[in-house]
Amino acid sequence: MKALSLVLWSSCLLLLLPRTALAVVTERGSARLEVQRGPGTEQCIDAVGLKRAVELRLQRRAFRADTSATLDVRVQLSHSAAGFRADLTLRARSGALLGRRSLLTAAPHCSALDDSLALVVALLVDAPQPVDVASGEPNSATSAAPAEAASGHAAAPTPAPPVADEAAILRVPQDTPARREPWQFEVSAAALATAGPLPGLAPGAELGFGAKPPALPSIRLFAGMLPARRLQRADRAAGARFSLLQLGLEVCPLSLGSGVVHWFGCAGQSLGRLRVAAFGFDDNQSKTHLVYSLLLQTGLTISLAGPLSARFAARAELPLLRGVFEYGSSDGTERALFETTPLTGTLDAGLLARW
Repeated sequence: MKALSLVLWSSCLLLLLPRTALAVVTERGSARLEVQRGPGTEQCIDAVGLKRAVELRLQRRAFRADTSATLDVRVQLSHSAAGFRADLTLRARSGALLGRRSLLTAAPHCSALDDSLALVVALLVDAPQPVDVASGEPNSATSAAPAEAASGHAAAPTPAPPVADEAAILRVPQDTPARREPWQFEVSAAALATAGPLPGLAPGAELGFGAKPPALPSIRLFAGMLPARRLQRADRAAGARFSLLQLGLEVCPLSLGSGVVHWFGCAGQSLGRLRVAAFGFDDNQSKTHLVYSLLLQTGLTISLAGPLSARFAARAELPLLRGVFEYGSSDGTERALFETTPLTGTLDAGLLARW
């Protein structure tokens, strides 16, 4: 009997509720998605990728291309000196503006926006939408209609959501991982002027190859050559020729600048093959000496055209293995001809191509 009474009371309450309340249900929204990419955003996420990322989060189909979609989501991607920006606009199927939101990041690649953008769109699409069963339109004021009818006064019109201002901008940190950021590569060719490993100021040439993985410091390999330098004794009757071949590896964790000028800082090591060939002595010998050094390098690149840049750098090296070269004099003593300096320095200037 108690169960029967409860059913009867529930039925009476349902009959007494306003008719409009019976016409309202809550459903998960489906949407049409439009992604527009402005100049400089060609590498940003497209509509297909964004749909896939959102639906993976929601574990359901959230987007439709037909008229059954209840929402329209528009994403406008742009690039400026401030960084990459995504402006989102949410509208009902009728065209009524429901809200705006913006995402901004100063990260070097726009894929740093991917995760945040997919999350915001997923929250917008998955938010429960009050829908009038009779019309199928989103209805956010269903409970106000009976009150208006009862009071005889029309409710004040609901103001449109404001345009996104500074407070409505979500700032994505600059160091957010850019998951689709590609590897960057570079090759360089430079002329050298080196002091320390050979007698005097030695000219030379260097080739370099660099690679930068996403979210990691760039790595650079270089190979340099200093052609033979001639050094004679004081009487100029004899002497030696010095030449150097060098291989080095650098890691460049310091990087500043954008646009035309870019500064970098590197640390690494080098291994050199110093060859010495004597001449003018009774016994002319040739020897090879290995030179292992720790190095620090700093420099800048200046963009010229397309992938081509000018590169200027200064490098200091600390030899851990130094060579001392001596010769025997007529009186039987050993005299020094040349000794590698405790600290060597190199200036280079050349061209760099990056892609």
